[in-house]
Amino acid sequence: MAKKNSEDPGSAANGGDLGWIQRGQTVPEFEKAAFTLAPKDLSGIIKTQYGFHIVQVLEKQEARLRPFEEVKGQIEAELRRQAGRDNLDRLMDQAHEAIAHDPPHAEQIAQSLQIQFVKMDKVSARQPIPGLGASPDLQEAIGSAQKGGVTPVVALPGDKLALAVVTEIHPARPAELSEVQDQIKSRIESIKIGQILETRAKDAMEKTLASGGDLKKVAQQFGAEVKTTQEFTRNGAADGIGPANFLAKGFEQPPGGVFGPVTISGKRFICRVQERIPADMSKLPAETEALRTGLRNDKAQQREEIFSDSIVNALTRDKKIKRHDDVIKSFIANFRG
Repeated sequence: MAKKNSEDPGSAANGGDLGWIQRGQTVPEFEKAAFTLAPKDLSGIIKTQYGFHIVQVLEKQEARLRPFEEVKGQIEAELRRQAGRDNLDRLMDQAHEAIAHDPPHAEQIAQSLQIQFVKMDKVSARQPIPGLGASPDLQEAIGSAQKGGVTPVVALPGDKLALAVVTEIHPARPAELSEVQDQIKSRIESIKIGQILETRAKDAMEKTLASGGDLKKVAQQFGAEVKTTQEFTRNGAADGIGPANFLAKGFEQPPGGVFGPVTISGKRFICRVQERIPADMSKLPAETEALRTGLRNDKAQQREEIFSDSIVNALTRDKKIKRHDDVIKSFIANFRG
């Protein structure tokens, strides 16, 4: 199912298999499910900033201290990556110093240092930077610079670094029609299509109610398709429609009850409740224990994080350790991308 339906570029080809994961490696919503489920259990729909997920835990392994031979390759790779990062930092610092002394010759300086040079005209703070993509930090730095100024070196997604020279500042002004007419046309067409679909969906709902809930008859009139979903819970999802939270009204309807139109991902649905299945109370003890285990794990992790932060803060205050903020920003930028 994952090979057929998943949109995740990293795991789809492997049937959704992510391999071993550990705490702190994934976003909180995903991690909570992964470390709460028992082996072979299947989660409901989990929503994160990256989309919707279904998690199945295949196996769990107790935390342990891994022997050196097991992590030797990873350490070597990390040292090589860090060495490359240090070289890149030095190169970009050299470029920043040279360009700051001679902004008009930024292109020649970049070529001499074998750094990619990108020229951009009239960059808006809300638009992705051509050739670089969306980078809020770089766009903010550009917006704060004066004419002829050079921004600090900024970390970009993909373990890249960039700086910018501001050659001209164009005051904010109302856009001319020729500049935005394509956007306006596209927006008007989108609104009109949406209005037409909404009107047809309401009309279909009225006809469905008048026919006593005969979806097949109404679907034939409107050239629509009738689908029957699998059983699903409030935390699940309906096949071919979407997450159950969009269908909350259905859990208030008796069998045969009709509701809608429901809009999900630009599509409109008229829904009828086929059957209501009582909760299986025999599963409550097992689920209660899983919830308790999840809460205990969450509290243990919170205590560990607080303890770890207190140690780091104390060592930083005593100047026994130093935070490399540029490396941290680069690491965060990789997740942001």
